[in-house]
Amino acid sequence: MARSFSVGARSAEGQSETAATEYPLTAEFTPAFDEVMPRFPITRQGYDCVEVDEHIAELEQELAQLDGELAALRTATPSTHEAAAEIERLGQQTSGILLAAHEGAQQINRVAQAEADRCLADAASNALAITSEANQQVADLTDQITALKLARDAILKDVRRAADALNSLAGGQETLPEPVSAT
Repeated sequence: MARSFSVGARSAEGQSETAATEYPLTAEFTPAFDEVMPRFPITRQGYDCVEVDEHIAELEQELAQLDGELAALRTATPSTHEAAAEIERLGQQTSGILLAAHEGAQQINRVAQAEADRCLADAASNALAITSEANQQVADLTDQITALKLARDAILKDVRRAADALNSLAGGQETLPEPVSAT
């Protein structure tokens, strides 16, 4: 036992006691943090300083890389203020587009209404012209019918006179009956 605690003592394998020695632990005595924490070889004065320093250097390097990535993400990602300003700008653009579209739609409606009003006025004017022309044609036809009736009556009078004249020449005083007028 004194040999195991002395500085220059050697083990049966030829290694010095100052070299790292690991003590095996069974599964029932292994604490849960061993799964996360690295195991360092135990030396006479505690953990091996070189191993611990190397592990800490690796952790510092990993932390520096993560800090660099975080800084890059912060510069690449717009801040909440910038995002809100961009949303506001897009909202204003969208509002402007909608207002322009609404005004355009109103202008199109005004033009269409004016065109429809003009078409209705033209149709009404055409209808009046056609009606006036039809009324004129009816009046002309009525005048022609009246003229034809007068001509017919004149012809009938002439025929009766001629018949009366022929009848008196023939010696009979018989007169023809008056025809019934179609008026």
